[in-house]
Amino acid sequence: MALLCTDCGTLAAEGARYCAQCGRLLGIQARPVAGPSTAAPAAATAENRASAAGDSDPSADVELFETAIGPNRTDYYLVRFRRFASGQGLASWNWPAFFVPLLWFLYRKMWGYAAMYFFLLPIAMGIVLVVLFLVLPEGVATGLGWAIQLGVVLVALPMYANALYYRAVQDRIRAAQARSSDRELQLRALARAGGTSAAAFIVLLVLFVPVVGILAAIAIPAYQDYTIRAQVSEGLNLAAPAKAAIADAFVRSGAMPAGRAEAGLTSDGADSAGKYVSAIDIEDGRIDISYGGAASSLLAGKSLSITPYGVRGRGDTWSIVWRCGLGPVPPEATHEVAHYQPGNIEPKYLPSACRP
Repeated sequence: MALLCTDCGTLAAEGARYCAQCGRLLGIQARPVAGPSTAAPAAATAENRASAAGDSDPSADVELFETAIGPNRTDYYLVRFRRFASGQGLASWNWPAFFVPLLWFLYRKMWGYAAMYFFLLPIAMGIVLVVLFLVLPEGVATGLGWAIQLGVVLVALPMYANALYYRAVQDRIRAAQARSSDRELQLRALARAGGTSAAAFIVLLVLFVPVVGILAAIAIPAYQDYTIRAQVSEGLNLAAPAKAAIADAFVRSGAMPAGRAEAGLTSDGADSAGKYVSAIDIEDGRIDISYGGAASSLLAGKSLSITPYGVRGRGDTWSIVWRCGLGPVPPEATHEVAHYQPGNIEPKYLPSACRP
């Protein structure tokens, strides 16, 4: 029989499951319109129910799955659910989960997953970062931490979002079947628990904008500090040959080289320049790193100094250790062999070994 939607009054075509005007599930919020009777015994309708997942699970009923998913993108999810159930793997891409994962969870009424994403995922990522910083150097820990976070949020989550939704839909169907054996009551329960939640989407969207603004206000300066520290680290890497040359000259002569030439390097400090470093000079054994080139405007024109200290060994043997910037004097140092100078870079931009 034809159905008249009680929500908007639209007459639906015979056999339709959803109202073409408002999207309501017909048979739950609709009333029949007089016409030739096409009713059949309830058992006969089983012939029209294809398995949405293709397995032996009694919850894999296409009508139940359609009701749990709702009228929005039903076919899209049914195709993927069939694939998951047939054992073809759980990976498939979901663009909404890539761009707006929290909104997508709430829109699909996946409240538990939304809570885990909003609360538990940041906590878990924070614990991972703490562990990385405890066991790895700062630069490596920071880079690996960013890689893990981006991999989880931008790759793993959208790759398996459809599988998470499949599991959520299965749980709703099982819950509806456990509450009642009546088909109509099961469909009513799924219509309430499933589908989508535009209201939650709109509310979160209103709250999402200021939250993003707050996070951006925190994240952008933090990222800027990280990039400047990476530029500072280039200078320390480029200074490695100068450190080796100074140590060799000191061991041979017992005195610090006055300049680059005495250390066995070229006389022009620009010969050791890099992308963010304009020159590396030597003054009485101290290495002065000058920043420029493509360096940040907050770093360009500033310098960082690495000062050597003598370490007396057995007999008359000597070696040297280095003090970076504002860092502490190495505990094994026994003698000052060069004039100390930290440079003028702000401490927050320095690697941890060069800070006070």
